[in-house]
Amino acid sequence: MYTLKTNLQKKVLFSSLYDFTSAVKHLVNRLYSKTTCAALSIPNRFYYPQVISLQLTPGIRQLIIALHKRGTDVYLVSGGFRRLIYPVADILGIDRKRIYANEILFDKNKNYAGFDENEPTSDSGSKDVGKPAVMGLLKKQGYKHVVMVGDGATDLEASPPADAFIGFGGNQIREAVRARADWYVTDFDVLRKALE
Repeated sequence: MYTLKTNLQKKVLFSSLYDFTSAVKHLVNRLYSKTTCAALSIPNRFYYPQVISLQLTPGIRQLIIALHKRGTDVYLVSGGFRRLIYPVADILGIDRKRIYANEILFDKNKNYAGFDENEPTSDSGSKDVGKPAVMGLLKKQGYKHVVMVGDGATDLEASPPADAFIGFGGNQIREAVRARADWYVTDFDVLRKALE
């Protein structure tokens, strides 16, 4: 079983902040705060910016197809938001039930009410939360081998309990990830060809 983190190739204004997940939570809290941005408080529905173009890392679709042909279950694990990851899963042919990500909560009037802090991906920094917790859950489901593929520090935290970590530098090379990965690649085709 392989767990793949997809990367939407976008520049994010707050990407240089200390903790990306905290930055995203802070931004969403500000956007949906009635005092800061009331214009985005749209009654009875959640506002999603329209996705004009979804560019996936080259080779990811072919890798997922190859894994599925082998009978390998593929999961998407992200510190991002589940509803924003659904289009990626749909494009890649990954069942939405195989997504571990954060959930935005709404009150009875459908106003923003925070994050579901019970989601394992809602935090990071220890083996009891975040991506390591997800890897532990997957191992409890009976998978003999769990491999995490990712490009960041929170992906690296997932092994152990994941049996192996494959670092990916196709979008951005992070030296700490490269140094500690069991295997490091910069092209998904390298992984796909290794499956042949």
